[in-house]
Amino acid sequence: MLAHLGYPLYLGPMLGTCKLAAALVFLMPGYRLLKEWAYAGIVILFMGGFASHLLVGDGPGQFIWSFLFGMLAIGSWVLRPATRVVKAFNTVAQETYSHPVNFLCAQRVVGLLCGDDQAAKATVAQLAAEAGLTPLDGGPLCLAKSLESFADLVRYLMIDGGQGVYLTIG
Repeated sequence: MLAHLGYPLYLGPMLGTCKLAAALVFLMPGYRLLKEWAYAGIVILFMGGFASHLLVGDGPGQFIWSFLFGMLAIGSWVLRPATRVVKAFNTVAQETYSHPVNFLCAQRVVGLLCGDDQAAKATVAQLAAEAGLTPLDGGPLCLAKSLESFADLVRYLMIDGGQGVYLTIG
């Protein structure tokens, strides 16, 4: 079919390979940006196919599948689960964890965390508490960069400021 429209014969297998690659990306955990590109490519591919069928005068039997798969891709994007990312545990030196949990609890060693998903933040806060930290909500994920800066400050005070490896906020 592609050959009679003036397309090279290798275009069909190439598009099939792209569809397969996109499907594999959708199944992989993580890789958010790659998934966004794969979704964009699939939507463009199927909706472009739909438009092409319409332009050459094909009937509904020809264009319905491109349209339906394009709509499924859009629906899959809209209904995808939210990203569950929590930034935590980088504002406390690793040496702090060598102390018993009850000692850390008594010292009220604070573990800062940032994230947008409240359930995920609650899970991470529970993990921090089990490690002996006092979890402190640092706000939404967009503020996670602030935790990086804070961790840099803590490391500076520990090393260059001579405060030692057990410096924390508490």
